[in-house]
Amino acid sequence: MTRSASSTQQFESQPFGQTTFFGSLQIQLRVVKALIKRDIHARFGREGLGFLWLFLEPAMFTIGVAVIFTFFVGHDSRHSEIPVAGFALTGYSTILVWRGITNRLLGAVSGNKGLLYHRNVKVIDLCFARALIETIACGTALVFVTIVFWSLGIVSLPGDPSKALLGYFFYAWFSFNVACIFAYLYSASEVVERVSHVVLYLTIPLTGGFYMVSWTPDSVQSFLLLSPLVNAIELLREGYFGMGVGAQYSISFLLEVNLALMLIGLILLRKIKRQLIDS
Repeated sequence: MTRSASSTQQFESQPFGQTTFFGSLQIQLRVVKALIKRDIHARFGREGLGFLWLFLEPAMFTIGVAVIFTFFVGHDSRHSEIPVAGFALTGYSTILVWRGITNRLLGAVSGNKGLLYHRNVKVIDLCFARALIETIACGTALVFVTIVFWSLGIVSLPGDPSKALLGYFFYAWFSFNVACIFAYLYSASEVVERVSHVVLYLTIPLTGGFYMVSWTPDSVQSFLLLSPLVNAIELLREGYFGMGVGAQYSISFLLEVNLALMLIGLILLRKIKRQLIDS
């Protein structure tokens, strides 16, 4: 048993039924921390750059896409308020979140069934740990590349970082909720893994990564705004580039959809645990 895995075992001796809510929450946070360490070591090992690849991989992808966009489209697009590099940066880094969280959560349960024998390790812990890794990795890459591009004079620093962070949070939250549903479907049939890749590619137009809603025809805009991902990235870009980009979004819509999907996802994850017990 690895050191990270054994760290989850230490919680078994604690009287879970006698702890307060905040005590239980503290235990689960420690479990998630141990799972994150375990997953990072399993993916990247302890040699060489190790866990730094967690941030370097999305950073390299993002820089590559931004350079390609800038080379073929030019430093500034016809929408002069948004540099092409910055537009590609915000678009592709969020798409990595959408794809990364979904792909990582598919095998989160099946690959770690043994850990569920520990009393304090829950299915939601396995999923949340992996989603948090992807969210932090892609977010760190976004910040790092932004600083690099800013130092080179390619982009400006975000005008409203808190608004950009809120948009990123909604984007990752929605991705996590959908990924939980996929994780449940995958537990029922491994065919879902193949189907999910197709779905992720087909939903790229609904991520908002390569356009602003205001750039599309009026007849299409209302349809695009039905996508929570589009709403979230519009919010992120308004915080990143400023009010002049004409972003369109609804925070109340993002809250309602995410809360509803989170409830559905939590119910389905509980069903996964019951399936494992019955089997």
